[in-house]
Amino acid sequence: MMDAMDERSLTLDEIHRLSTMLFLGEDSCGFDLPHPQMDQNGFLTSLTKLVKEEHTQWNPVKKKMLPWIDLRKLESMYKLGMIKEPSWATNGRRNQGTRP
Repeated sequence: MMDAMDERSLTLDEIHRLSTMLFLGEDSCGFDLPHPQMDQNGFLTSLTKLVKEEHTQWNPVKKKMLPWIDLRKLESMYKLGMIKEPSWATNGRRNQGTRP
């Protein structure tokens, strides 16, 4: 898996394994990171929490401190995304900042 990182995009299974290795290690203390193919929202929610709990790391390409995983890029590359609130749940309210 580590060899593949600079040669191609990782599969969702590899992303799951890498995320588990980076943030949970061998001793996950009973916490399981949901698999993105089984529970997309659970995976993104859990991964977001884990990323936010970690210190940022130096990114030599961008020359600044950044999180281990760029969650926006991950969502974009793999067409992942949080399920949006259904329109019926807003009781007809419009999003703030939009005009009729």
